[in-house]
Amino acid sequence: NWKIKRESIDADGVTFAIIVDSTTNISRLQKKICDSSTGNKDCVFVIPKKYQEIKHFISEYDAVQTLMQTVNDDPVLFEDYEVIYEDLRDVLRSFIGVYTRPEKHGAIYIHNGKKKKIVRKSGLTKLLSDICDDIFELTPTINNEMINKDEPTNVTKHSREKIVSGLLRTNLEPNLGLSGNGQEVSIMRSTLINTNILVQNDSMIKLNLSPEDPLLAGLLASIEEFIVGTRKKTKKNFKLLYDELIGAKLKIGLRKGLIPIYLSVVIHKYKQDIIICDQIGQVP
Repeated sequence: NWKIKRESIDADGVTFAIIVDSTTNISRLQKKICDSSTGNKDCVFVIPKKYQEIKHFISEYDAVQTLMQTVNDDPVLFEDYEVIYEDLRDVLRSFIGVYTRPEKHGAIYIHNGKKKKIVRKSGLTKLLSDICDDIFELTPTINNEMINKDEPTNVTKHSREKIVSGLLRTNLEPNLGLSGNGQEVSIMRSTLINTNILVQNDSMIKLNLSPEDPLLAGLLASIEEFIVGTRKKTKKNFKLLYDELIGAKLKIGLRKGLIPIYLSVVIHKYKQDIIICDQIGQVP
């Protein structure tokens, strides 16, 4: 059951490289994968066209790596092992290339129960891009690679904290109180100003929860619905919101690094109406 296997993998999608042994009937395996993969839209299956021995080479590769660590004081023996290591590494790379390099014509690609004719790397890239467009069609475009990722660097997290602090102030300041050309200013511009969420002019500074971009508006509406929904329940865990925003259910597929910023935008509006708690108690 690929759906069960897929659930244990934390990723937007999965490419399964099927490794066959000498007894595998590859034609029968192709049919079985086609039948069992139907409905698994976020999975791609790659099956080699023929069997290639690899277990023996993997065992040798692992053994040579271990031996190299024991002969650092013998440069001659280390060099001999290194030659063997590099030869085995080339064998493993060639084996992996069967799955990752369609131009080698060594594998068959299956998606959602159908074989895909892919003969170039660009074709594989397009297939994966089309899958993402289908599953996450409501993902807004945020042009900032520093924050638009699941695991931003510690420096970027610190910059994000400054933005969040500015958004959660009762009275908004121009540019959220940020100045200069630091990373936090760049992130603020790309996530809030350029998207027309943080609106500023001589007489007014406000947060716009209905920007012109319908995808961003939809994202903020989903967050607002979650916040407003807490009125009907005693408590709601933010994990539920995160799962909805990053998963395929709402088709948003947002990167985790962005969520605190847009969550803070909505919380600013309802700041006087909600209470946020952690494991200890109410957060000031």
